[in-house]
Amino acid sequence: MELIGRRQQLALLHQALELASSGRPQFVVLEGPAGIGKSRLMEHLATQAAPADVRVLRGACIELGAHGLPLAPLTAMLRDLIGQLGREAVAALAPGAETVFALLPEAGVGSPLDVGGKSRLFEVFGTCLERLGHEQLVLLLVDDLRWADHSTRELLGYLARRLRTARVMAVLAHRGDDLPLWHPLPAFVAELERLPAVRRLVLPRLTRVETTELLESLTGSPPAPGVVDNVLRRAGGNPLYTEQLAGAEHLPGSLKELLLERTRDLPDTCRNLVALAAVGGQAVSHDLLAEVAELPEEELLEGLHQAVQARALLPHAGGYRFPHALLREAVLADLLPARLTQMHRRFAQALEARPELVAPERHAGEMAHHWHGAGAHARALPALLSAAQAAGSVSCHTEQAQLLTRALELCGDDDRQELLHQALMACLWAGESVQGLDLIARALSETDPAPAPGQRAILLAHRAILLANLGLEGVQEALEEAAALLPAEPSVIRAAVLDRLAAILLVREDLERGQRAGIEAVDVAEALDEHEVRLNARITVATIRFRLGDHTAGLAELRQAGKAAEARGDITRTVRVKVSIAACLAGAGRYHEAAEAARAGLPLAHAAGTMRSLGAAMSEHLATSLFALGQWDEAAHVMQDGLAHDPEGRYAVGLQLVDGELALARGDMAAARERLAAAELLDGGEGTSSRSPAIHRLAAAIAYRDNRLEDAHRAIRNALPPLQKPGMAPVAWPALVLAAALVRSTRLSTATDPVLLKELQQTMRSLPTDTPLWAACAAQVEAELGAIPWAPVIEAWQAVGDPYRIAYARTRAAESAAWNSDRAAVQELLSMAAQKAAALGAQPLLRDIAQLARSAHVKLHDHCHEPAGRKSADQEQARRLGLTERELEVLRHMADGASNRRIASGLFISPKTVSVHVTRILAKLEASNRGEATAMARRLGLLD
Repeated sequence: MELIGRRQQLALLHQALELASSGRPQFVVLEGPAGIGKSRLMEHLATQAAPADVRVLRGACIELGAHGLPLAPLTAMLRDLIGQLGREAVAALAPGAETVFALLPEAGVGSPLDVGGKSRLFEVFGTCLERLGHEQLVLLLVDDLRWADHSTRELLGYLARRLRTARVMAVLAHRGDDLPLWHPLPAFVAELERLPAVRRLVLPRLTRVETTELLESLTGSPPAPGVVDNVLRRAGGNPLYTEQLAGAEHLPGSLKELLLERTRDLPDTCRNLVALAAVGGQAVSHDLLAEVAELPEEELLEGLHQAVQARALLPHAGGYRFPHALLREAVLADLLPARLTQMHRRFAQALEARPELVAPERHAGEMAHHWHGAGAHARALPALLSAAQAAGSVSCHTEQAQLLTRALELCGDDDRQELLHQALMACLWAGESVQGLDLIARALSETDPAPAPGQRAILLAHRAILLANLGLEGVQEALEEAAALLPAEPSVIRAAVLDRLAAILLVREDLERGQRAGIEAVDVAEALDEHEVRLNARITVATIRFRLGDHTAGLAELRQAGKAAEARGDITRTVRVKVSIAACLAGAGRYHEAAEAARAGLPLAHAAGTMRSLGAAMSEHLATSLFALGQWDEAAHVMQDGLAHDPEGRYAVGLQLVDGELALARGDMAAARERLAAAELLDGGEGTSSRSPAIHRLAAAIAYRDNRLEDAHRAIRNALPPLQKPGMAPVAWPALVLAAALVRSTRLSTATDPVLLKELQQTMRSLPTDTPLWAACAAQVEAELGAIPWAPVIEAWQAVGDPYRIAYARTRAAESAAWNSDRAAVQELLSMAAQKAAALGAQPLLRDIAQLARSAHVKLHDHCHEPAGRKSADQEQARRLGLTERELEVLRHMADGASNRRIASGLFISPKTVSVHVTRILAKLEASNRGEATAMARRLGLLD
């Protein structure tokens, strides 16, 4: 059938194909409501592309994907590719192709985790696509993205970021409607759209003209105007509904009746086959359907032929699929419960007798689904556990948690605690804290604290961790209750609870209590030979030891714990060690080492399925280090990649804050405010008592840049109180540097803020300075307060290797030199500062340098010229109004809200001279006050 109403979208898809053919990979997210024609448009594109020497690979996300092996589209595309080229040719595409073959159980290669984990799977598949693209353009078609499992979303995000020059185009189709609020797809698509290679294509509804054209193609004659009106009103421009209405003798009154209209007049055998196909899934193989139907072959084929003729089913990949998911849902809803149960049982029995009827990786999930639908819970449970084990074997913790959650609904009391523990750990590592809290709430409601206080204590400790991850209230209460229920005698339960208490106390920066709990957990676990608990507690204790100042011993213990985790094959705790090492090193200013550790850890985090939790933390520490080292573009890419995995709670907060600081340094105030708002929301609302000091610091920095000094003071004062606790130096020193800059600015404008200055000095006395970073921060605080010159600060930041801080210190040193009329020093310092700022793209600092150069009458040649258009426009307007260049500079400071005293400081003139300039400006602009003069200057374009 002709594709109607999609000419523009098809043209855009062909344009994307041309770009991909030139080595610029394209990812098109095809979006639209149910029945809008996404699948049909993809198939039309594939039909047109095939004769043009384009290799087409198809994959679809399946509704049962959460209950079987993840990465269903990748598995389907791999089988498609092997069918086109043969296994040997596919194996020759990339070194280590056996990693990808491990997705096919019949290949006999083994678990993907054994040969590198998910990160290796993704890497090899990406290499295969690149090699295929050398020979011909590759078109990937992925349908039903709404059913995508977490691992499939990870793969698609990886490909969109990794493929830079490959001749590859991917079309990803999804329904944007009917998604629940918690569904991860909108956030995934939103992050994906930020990439330059990704474009979003929303399919619009058919217009009246297009509806008329479609009806005519369906009926063979021009429809009457009344028919068009009726169909357009009922179908709303939806092609699928339009087709159904056109084929119905009577217009049905409900969507269900509308969808089922095409099946009503089919023979009983045919309708029974359609119903069986609906129970089998959105797509079902011919062999499986034949086994379940139990019909003579001729009768089976005739019934299927009639179903296809009526477009109730469509041929698809050796089987049949529904034209749309809504049709399948309507067919299922039309079945009596007893009939539905009976059909599920027939499917389960057929799969039990003949496992080869479905792909091997889907067998356990399909069995669990059908036995559960049949009400045979005792038989569904083993299949669920088998599917959960399969998901866990490739570190797909999200899918594993979902499967175990369903298994908990079916299991008996004897197995419940162990399954609950496995499900909670899967939630924790996957970053699925909401699901974990729900599990704990149900478990706590079932647990009697009297006979099982230890089990309740473990649940409460887990609850505290998950609440802290989400930035929610109730952490302290859960901690206190867990501690009160802690068994007194040494036991596995006591060690486990202490281990979790130590971990949450580390997160809450209560380091000394956390160290005591962790050390006892290590001792008890070691005495009981509990290796997993001991290893986890060792990591916590070593991290706290580093934070409390014993850097050498803490780092050595972390590395020993890492070796122990690797020796045990414990990939998740290996990742945790690397996160801790990166965090400690970055916090101490050892940025090169921190970046190296984080880079080594990220692939492991991918393989361990922890990119929403530990992987996000790893990305944060890597981005922080790259930001400090002046590698801003790479830092932005790391943060973008980290956020694309949709991390939760505190893991997302860290990335949002680093991204906000980078945006602020680049002068993108809108992005900085957006990141701050996101961090505040993720941190649990608007309260300030328990808010992260880093959030207060970014809020203060933004207010400072906006010249809202009172707001900036309030925000930074909120950050200071918690910073005097032991081990807070990594967070405290950046806050103190900003606080000192605020004190300096206050002195230049109004009276000094005595409260802020007192708290700053008190906090500073409590902090160590035994790393180059902390020593540089301390020196900058002293210089901002006027206690020492800026030359030592420049040297201190050079020892750290932070180019932005070096440029800032040189700018302040140049300011001091200007006060002393040392123009040669000003020239040298500003030239070096401008060179660094320009290379970084630090536009606000570059503007400060340019302003200082103008005020000191110093010419900078290559680094910080203002745009010629702006400068000439300003000067032309100023000349017309009779404003001198100096008056224009004063006017700009006025517009920023600066007082006469602050303007005088910035321009190196006396406050009395500023007052004279202000008087002349008001007269020339015929303004009665400073506010009116500023408003007039903005209207005239003087401040553009």
